[in-house]
Order: sequence, then structure tokens, then C-alpha cells
Amino acid sequence: MRYLVSGGLFSDELYWRQVMPRYTRHYTFTVHHQGIGKLADCVAIVEHPDGNETYVTEDLLWDFNNEDVTITVTVDYLRPQQVVELRWER
Repeated sequence: MRYLVSGGLFSDELYWRQVMPRYTRHYTFTVHHQGIGKLADCVAIVEHPDGNETYVTEDLLWDFNNEDVTITVTVDYLRPQQVVELRWER
């Protein structure tokens, strides 16, 4: 599964939420947000079918290039209906 968007707009709500449709061995999501400047916070969470949540810490990276930021989150061994959510703040 791959999404490629050019000209997309994150304005008020800065997040990406992906529900896993099937067992997923390795999931990587990268967002390049142009013109956002420095981030105040960035968090990635895996939501389990039972409602529990796990924070992704070691596999969440972000890097700045002038006023742009690139954020990458990687999660392994996901089950159907698990959710990966990435949120970032200016």
C-alpha cells in the first residue's frame, strides 16, 4: 500500500492515522511537511484492538531542512485493525 500526494494540505490538524487492513510485517510512513518550521512536539502511537496504546519512541525520527521537516515512523508486526497514528505540532 502506498500513498503519494503532491500539493496536499495539513492546516489545523497535523496528524496521519492509518488502520491496518491485514497483518503487516513492516510499516514505514514518511511525511515531508514544507514550511512548518521547528516542531514543538511529535508523537507516534500504535493503538491495539483492545484499546490499549503503545508509544513508538525508538523508531520515530524527524529532521529539519530550513523551514521544512521530514518525519518517519516505522512499526513492525502489526495485526488487522491496529492503528498507527502520527501527530506533530508547530
